[in-house]
Amino acid sequence: MTSPASHLLPHPGHGSLPYPFFPALLPALVLALLLVGCSDPAPGPAEEAIQRSIETHGGEAFQTGVMEFDFRGDRFLLARHDDRFRQERVHVDPEGRVVREQMTNEGTRLLLDGREVTLDEEERAELELAVNSVIYFAFLPHRLRDPGVRAAHLGETRIRDEPYDVVEVTFDEAQGGEDWEDRFVYWIHSESGTLDWMAYRYERDDGGTRFRRAVNRREVGPLLVQDWENWDGGDRVSRLEDYPDLHAAGELELVSMVEMENLTWIPSTPADTDPDAPGPDLTSTLDGLQLDVGLESATWTAGEEVTIRIGLANRSSEDRTLTFPTSQRYDLVLLDPEDEEVARWSRDRSFLQVLGEETVRAGEEGPVWTETWTIPEDRTGPHRLVVELPASPAGLRTGVDVEIVER
Repeated sequence: MTSPASHLLPHPGHGSLPYPFFPALLPALVLALLLVGCSDPAPGPAEEAIQRSIETHGGEAFQTGVMEFDFRGDRFLLARHDDRFRQERVHVDPEGRVVREQMTNEGTRLLLDGREVTLDEEERAELELAVNSVIYFAFLPHRLRDPGVRAAHLGETRIRDEPYDVVEVTFDEAQGGEDWEDRFVYWIHSESGTLDWMAYRYERDDGGTRFRRAVNRREVGPLLVQDWENWDGGDRVSRLEDYPDLHAAGELELVSMVEMENLTWIPSTPADTDPDAPGPDLTSTLDGLQLDVGLESATWTAGEEVTIRIGLANRSSEDRTLTFPTSQRYDLVLLDPEDEEVARWSRDRSFLQVLGEETVRAGEEGPVWTETWTIPEDRTGPHRLVVELPASPAGLRTGVDVEIVER
């Protein structure tokens, strides 16, 4: 497995990144690694500790599930079934377009508002790195038996009077990409198998180290998942193995959090790994505000009335306010397969010309609107419903694919 170390955390001088970056990889290598489940190395204490941890954190459920979660404003999906996979990142760009980045057995593609965009080799590699890096770290320890991983048992230790196996992970040069020299150390609980602590050294951008502590551990279906505190020891760190003592002595700086939100797991089917399978339930997030759309059914009948639920929530740690120029709070747009607008809910409607605001408290649910809309009688086939909030700041927008059938 190519080293995943480098830029999931802000590096010194870089500030907070909009999303994690992965060290440079060949696209074919990334796909090859995803196609391989668990390899069968000769068992040893390191491999046994890793396997114990994988089983503790869900085992085969990772290989046979569909997982979705939110990370730093983007929606991610990972579907695995037998030797097939599909993983995606969905978000809204500054122009309000729905961006869907997808990797499957068939290849990699980018869709803007449902329309595929041609990628050159560099763009394709950047997409794969951005998507794969987040999912790799989100579901540790499940990827610690990928090809190219070299695991070594460094012995046993105690942290906070708990027993741990100390496992070093490095990477084969032939399969490790540009960052194959990066080094990881994992502290796996000797009895429970939980992955509680990790540290790594990266070589890019003048190099550095990071230390992570697992927090907010929880069960999601059959999976045991967790978030991470990210700590930096600066020049005080000469060996990764010294990090637990430095943390206990209060000599580290907390630099960021890696948190998976709204994580779900359901059993997978072969259809879930198909490139044309529905994308993640798209949640548009802007500055911590999250917009959801709910339908009674994604199959509509031409000429009939449908009910659409629109929800607003604040996932940030601060209150958020949207300002509306009129009494209108939302709009509904129906797009055809060519992304051409064929119907708009607000067309031929009038709204009071008064300024208004919607404030959503930090961490709370906001207003929920329910609207009915009559579908045009002359439309059939695949379409896309887009929900927009005509507010400032602009760009809060989400969508869902629907199928319209004849009456």
